[in-house]
Amino acid sequence: RFMLVPQMVWHNTTLQELGITDNEIEIDVFHRQPQDFSNLLRSGHFSDTVIKVEGETIKCHMPLLSQYSQVFSEVAIPEPIIHITDLSTETVRLLLDWIYCVWVQLNIMDVAKRLLEAAEKFKMLDWKRRCELELIQKLTWSTCADLLAVAHKHKANSLLRESKKFIQRNRQGISA
Repeated sequence: RFMLVPQMVWHNTTLQELGITDNEIEIDVFHRQPQDFSNLLRSGHFSDTVIKVEGETIKCHMPLLSQYSQVFSEVAIPEPIIHITDLSTETVRLLLDWIYCVWVQLNIMDVAKRLLEAAEKFKMLDWKRRCELELIQKLTWSTCADLLAVAHKHKANSLLRESKKFIQRNRQGISA
């Protein structure tokens, strides 16, 4: 882990002006992103975008969304309201927790599958890869068919490849 000197600017506001000190900013070496902007997510301060999902409104910050999502970074003019109709509120909140806090418990297979879908939708390649790696670890005879379908549906090539390898390695376990 490295400490980051707070020189980032948030809509012409320094991190010090947001009340974030140098001691509070850590960089996750793997992701190269600050670990905890959860206070901004919870409070909605300085938000410039809202996400509407299943009747709920979540205040967000387009600079963070666009930094980790290719879909949001390609938006020429920040949209003040983003309507999400094909993901649950829980899945969107988990995705935002990762963006703002870099912490989501992926060891639960259902969570990893839902976040893989969200990562594919918003073109979050690092996050998609992490979800795939977690799901690969969950490959068993009882999960293989489901994970193969998930991999195919969400273009998760590593998971697809490893699911096929699992079947090949263990095909003697298939009863006729």
